[in-house]
Amino acid sequence: MPPFLQRLRERKIVQWAVAYLAGAWAIMEVAGYVGDQFSWPAVVGQVITVLAVVGFFLTLVLAWYHGEKGRQRVSGPELLMVAALLLIAAVAVSLIPGSEEGATSSAPFRAPAGNGRPAIAVLSCENFSPDPTDASFANGMHDEILVRLSKISGLSTIGRETVEWYRDHPRPMREMVAELGVGFIGECSVRKDQSQNQIRVTFQLIDGNTGSQIWAENYDRSLTASSIFAIHSDVAQQVARAVGAVLTPEEQARIGTRPTESLDAYTANSIGRVWLSRRGTQGSEALEQAIARFEEALQHDSAFAPAYAGLATAYLLSPFYGEFVPGDVAYQRAADAVQAALRLNPDLAEAHTALAFLNINYEWEWQAGERGYRRAIELDPGFATTYQWFGFYFITMRRFDDAQESMRTALRIEPLSPIINEDYGDAYYYDRDYERAIEQYERTLALFPARQSTHIMLGLALLQLQRYEEAREQLLLGLGDTEGPPQLPGAGALSVVYSRLGDSDAAQEIVDRSAGGTIQMRLFSYAGTEDVDGAFEMIDLAVDQRAPWLWRVTVDPLFDFLRSDSRYDDLLSKMGLD
Repeated sequence: MPPFLQRLRERKIVQWAVAYLAGAWAIMEVAGYVGDQFSWPAVVGQVITVLAVVGFFLTLVLAWYHGEKGRQRVSGPELLMVAALLLIAAVAVSLIPGSEEGATSSAPFRAPAGNGRPAIAVLSCENFSPDPTDASFANGMHDEILVRLSKISGLSTIGRETVEWYRDHPRPMREMVAELGVGFIGECSVRKDQSQNQIRVTFQLIDGNTGSQIWAENYDRSLTASSIFAIHSDVAQQVARAVGAVLTPEEQARIGTRPTESLDAYTANSIGRVWLSRRGTQGSEALEQAIARFEEALQHDSAFAPAYAGLATAYLLSPFYGEFVPGDVAYQRAADAVQAALRLNPDLAEAHTALAFLNINYEWEWQAGERGYRRAIELDPGFATTYQWFGFYFITMRRFDDAQESMRTALRIEPLSPIINEDYGDAYYYDRDYERAIEQYERTLALFPARQSTHIMLGLALLQLQRYEEAREQLLLGLGDTEGPPQLPGAGALSVVYSRLGDSDAAQEIVDRSAGGTIQMRLFSYAGTEDVDGAFEMIDLAVDQRAPWLWRVTVDPLFDFLRSDSRYDDLLSKMGLD
């Protein structure tokens, strides 16, 4: 036998290597399983792999020098080799991409940490109907399933906007599960046969870590509203049972409700929900379409409470999307709709959320608004909009820790909602934590680079840090090329930037262009030139109209120039904030 092979045999190098490989394989399998259970970031597995490879070569060195017949003291060459291998390991680990919050190696985000409850993402229902226009019907089925699952307090759900993002940006299941921090995936398909008056819904629950099927069911039913609601209820109960979430008797009753017997009303309401969810990208057009569909649903069934709640929400939001409905008209229609919804169903969480928004933003009944949001959360702990709007209440009350926590909860439910991502940054902006606000706005733009309002908010935060050139760049991106009245609040911020840069003519031009715009546009432009009298003139008009955005004047640093004026104290008194 050659001398080299003889030395390998004497020192039992092969035995050491085989033993090490077996042990390393077992450790990596256990680490992989534990990592899947606790959604460890990918970097942990990468570090373990690097250490396992380097450890193999360390084992060979130790075996060579300390085999059965080897020396029992550490030599100089041995120390050099061990040190070199450890240095290689350190360099390799340092080169692995980090896994900071909000980013992964494959996506620019990671959902906030969960709350310890079983978490599920139900992917958009596929439309298997012969008629492609029935896609809206499939969307409605998906939305109703999510609504019922979100009412279960022992379960965490991912919202519609986020799963729709994954429909348009498909990813491997393991990657999606890690990004969302969920343990289960729901998949459904819908086939509607109008000619046979039949519907087939298929739903399966999948273990997100293993990809194995946990539960599945085919529902073949007659095409009636009653049958559809029965499917929604059964899916929610079966999913809860499969993942170990216990339903309270109250939750059992809520997910079993059948709010209409009209299929046409159900269908129109479902389409309205789709349009309402698109307001963040399609603005006033989406809200107009949503209002039309909700009103159509109510024509088919005037006692359909969810349609009233959807209608109230759409009208409440309309002043924030171009005022295509006059503010006083929107307020009255929203108030009528929300009262009708609660009269028909006092336990409708969306209606309580709408009423709280109405109390706070239009009526300045702050305590009633807080009670309304808390009641809505009791009724539906998985409705992201409640936490989002509640966050702005906390901002107005200057309870910024509560605001950030509420926004974070909304983001946990809808981690890929453009508006909630932006609003999470707002919770830091109004707290004057501008660095944290900038981080969140940049994270939002990494996901949604065309979102103009986020560019504006980023510009506002940069302005407060006196990074004027960067602020101007972001504000111009947000405002776009327009010859009409500039958008707000970017108009006022851009006017401030020009003033700080010494370009008073450009600042005044913005004020002049805003003269033909809304009260809000003119108010923000006066902030740029710090025109105290002009600003209070607009504020008085806003008070008379009970403008729903007036709370912002009390917290936005753009209006700090008003704080020392006695008229500002009068404003706080009128709003009940003194």
